[in-house]
Amino acid sequence: MSSNGVLIDRAKIDCSVLVGKRIKINAEQFPGQVLTTRIMSTGGNNLVLDKSGSDGKISQLIQKQNANVQFEYKGQAIAFTSTIVITDGGRVLIPMAESLNPMVRRKFVRFDMEKTIRLTYFDERNIKTTRLNKLKWFETTIANIGGGGILAFMPSMLADDNFILMNMNMDNLEFPPLILGRVCHSHRNNKKKIVTGIEFITREISGKIIPSSLIRNLPEAIFQFNNGTVRYLTKYLEENNRNNIE
Repeated sequence: MSSNGVLIDRAKIDCSVLVGKRIKINAEQFPGQVLTTRIMSTGGNNLVLDKSGSDGKISQLIQKQNANVQFEYKGQAIAFTSTIVITDGGRVLIPMAESLNPMVRRKFVRFDMEKTIRLTYFDERNIKTTRLNKLKWFETTIANIGGGGILAFMPSMLADDNFILMNMNMDNLEFPPLILGRVCHSHRNNKKKIVTGIEFITREISGKIIPSSLIRNLPEAIFQFNNGTVRYLTKYLEENNRNNIE
């Protein structure tokens, strides 16, 4: 991951949308380790961390050590360097730097495409008590698509621990009947519509992303989507875009 060279002013960040989001921390105290937790709340320019994250290592962080920090803001990975603050009450804070560094991360080119798809969503907690065939499916429209995922219009904000089941029915393209994805970001665009970035989960990485307790409840059909499908989809989108330009 590298910087694109353009800094973001801290004052332009809407901190309210950060609450509940994942945050990654490389602290001096734990060299070579990436600690992950969630932002519990914000106050002033401070991010208040969930101390239970990374098997409790967040609660072990020591005052006044340097840390490299990353989180997602409206679909963009943001990074900055800060100093850990421990309050008298034991809260773990990370003050946001005045200038934040947007990171270049997207692996797949996205192509504009308006298409109706069917989907449903769930998280690890409610799927244990709800059958997949009882989930509520609905139709929505995608704004763009790439080999790695889609941007879809949604009726409400979704937390980034939600999984998405999709039926995309791509025209003139042999495609798995079901695709599993996960929410990367959810926010309002400049037209005040809610858009959600969804990353496709391939068979090859599913074991690293999907909790084992959840895999048992998922249909085998979703594991038809693999790295070969990603290459096939990417080639199709590139050729389709080239033909439209010509």
